[in-house]
Amino acid sequence: MLPLPRHTLRAPAALVLVAGAAALSTGCWGRGAEYEGGTPQDTAPVETSECGEDLDLEAGINISGVALDLQTGQPLTVDDSGGTPLCVAAIDPAPAVTGGDPAYLIVSTLCDDGSFVLAGLEEVPSIGVMVGVYDCDSQGTVMRTVTGVATEDFDGLGAGDTLEGVTAWSVSADYLATMQTDLGTTERDLGAEGFLAGFVTDSSGAAVGGASVTCGACGDRPTFYLDGAPDDGLWGAGTSFNTTTSADGGGMFLIPAARITTYTCDDGGTHSWEGNLFGSLPEYAVFIEFDAL
Repeated sequence: MLPLPRHTLRAPAALVLVAGAAALSTGCWGRGAEYEGGTPQDTAPVETSECGEDLDLEAGINISGVALDLQTGQPLTVDDSGGTPLCVAAIDPAPAVTGGDPAYLIVSTLCDDGSFVLAGLEEVPSIGVMVGVYDCDSQGTVMRTVTGVATEDFDGLGAGDTLEGVTAWSVSADYLATMQTDLGTTERDLGAEGFLAGFVTDSSGAAVGGASVTCGACGDRPTFYLDGAPDDGLWGAGTSFNTTTSADGGGMFLIPAARITTYTCDDGGTHSWEGNLFGSLPEYAVFIEFDAL
């Protein structure tokens, strides 16, 4: 069973999408209803710092946490990446709202034990922060991933304060291949088109089984649900796919090439969740969380 993250983008939203001229005060990630434009870049003029080296912890708000491997639920160590460094970044998604690339505000490398500190966030973006994990040198070790951190998690924090316990999910190239294979004959390419994934929890943060996540226009973008018995397939048994979340599977769901639209979560009325505007981005795995009210 996957451990659930403490700080992820929750249904009472951290991010905002501008659709046409209308501002919608809910959460999202992406460029638009259909994919357009180039591949997101990390070429912003920010200096990459090495783990724990010469950090000024008084210049702004700091974000500390650990990168977890999605397959094992364990910290992503340097051994998992073949001994090569992996990068971690605090990202402002706001530029993507108008069709640009997300802005990389702070870039560092993961420590050998998978922990990280992103030091000196001068201003919290109004629509939230994404914590990204990716190959520093495009070596193909991991997929580029982002995990949302809600704006309200920074409430009351100022220069010199640290938001602790942030989880950033990571997907290895090997596990991505397994995820793709176990989807069967789908035409969706998880690596190229990206995907939206996340966790369904109750109000205490415990994984919820028997819940479905969908949207009104998702007929050709089905939702897949991780189960607790991956030996016969991650998303079910062979070609018989799960139709709801499993508590043993961490309440995890996945939507390949997810459109930017409102997604809802339902388990027959045992819990209730607010619907929110979410989506994915090409070449990114985007992780969110639905917390019950």
